[in-house]
Amino acid sequence: MTINFYLDSLTKRQRELAENAGRPLEEVPCRVLLLVMFGGQRLKLPTGHALAPRHWVQNSARGSRKQRVKSQHSESVKINLELDEIELKAKAYCNELRKTGQPLTKPGLQTYLLQEQNDLLPSYAPEVSAEPDFFALFEEWIQANLYQKAKGTLKHYRTAKHHLEAFQQERQRKITLQGIDKKFYDELVRFYLTKQKLSNNTIGNQIKQLKVFLNYLLEHGYAVNPAFQRFKKPSADTEVVFLTEAELTLLYQTDFSDQPRLEHVRDLFVFQCETGLRYSDLENLKPENIQYDPHGVCLALRLTAIKTRGRVLIPLQSFPRAVEILRKYEGHLPPRISNQKMNDYLKELAQRIGLLTPIQLVHFSGNQRKEQTVPKWQLISTHTARRTFVTLALARGIRPEVIMQMTGHKDIKTLMRYVKITEDMIFTETQR
Repeated sequence: MTINFYLDSLTKRQRELAENAGRPLEEVPCRVLLLVMFGGQRLKLPTGHALAPRHWVQNSARGSRKQRVKSQHSESVKINLELDEIELKAKAYCNELRKTGQPLTKPGLQTYLLQEQNDLLPSYAPEVSAEPDFFALFEEWIQANLYQKAKGTLKHYRTAKHHLEAFQQERQRKITLQGIDKKFYDELVRFYLTKQKLSNNTIGNQIKQLKVFLNYLLEHGYAVNPAFQRFKKPSADTEVVFLTEAELTLLYQTDFSDQPRLEHVRDLFVFQCETGLRYSDLENLKPENIQYDPHGVCLALRLTAIKTRGRVLIPLQSFPRAVEILRKYEGHLPPRISNQKMNDYLKELAQRIGLLTPIQLVHFSGNQRKEQTVPKWQLISTHTARRTFVTLALARGIRPEVIMQMTGHKDIKTLMRYVKITEDMIFTETQR
């Protein structure tokens, strides 16, 4: 009898996704399989692990090195110990059968490894109805999106995974694909509310990530309890914070030349307010994304959005402040800094120009309402610029569908909240 481990081959779909994303195949995670050969038979079983080929040691020419995880991998010791234990258990079982004279059959070995050693082999085999390991599949999903999704999206995926790991630990029962039913949903939401103290909107985001992951599994042939498709995403309306035209003008006209760091951040923020760019796209904006006419006049921005990978066209003729900022820096933008640092500086700017309007924040956790009132400057961030752009563009009469093309929004429902805000703002302004 021979026992080995090897990496499964990539599916045609996995290869296509990797090629479309420009991702080296050596970076695409493959399942680690157990291979048992005996009496002319070959038995394959998943181990519950997935690794990129660059992290895997193949057998040497003389077989002196086992197929195992390379030491550079962060969990190499843990995974290799698990593989060693699987190998020892498989050998011990087969040797015991030989000693007792019992026949060695493929179903017998397979059933033993999956039933007696289910803590070692948490994944599934097609021949029996054992469950795949939930978190091994979750990590495989994250790795599959490594070169297809923006960093922020991947961060959301990992946050969802960490919350689910905490939930599994709390309930002291493994999460299984067939066990994700209405009872599971109710327990999960209760855990998020009572233990994690999450708001309804945050819980809704967690449920959203879970459903995206489970749909991915369905597309790849895994047997998932269809009840998840009826899971609702809790939500509550939140305060949309944006700058009025007067506030934006005040910020733009205030002199910060004595403090270059604030002047640069102000100009970046106003450019965002004029163009509606996400900060990830602002960070990545290059001179070649700026379109000029033959006389050197700025016409538009053309780029591919980092988050959605969709094409974005932003005409600049109607947004003179954006053109002035590009002219000020000779076709470039000021040096970009981290999103967090920029948010800190923006709050400093907003406080200095006197954005003191009290804003009431209302959060719901289950049916509990929590209120907090803070000055407006505390709520200013890079995302405020995008909200400001949409709100002021609607107020200027630009149609929602045109704004969606410029911002890359996919859902008209998102913009409808801004339409209501804009109508209220216009009514208030005209009554003065």
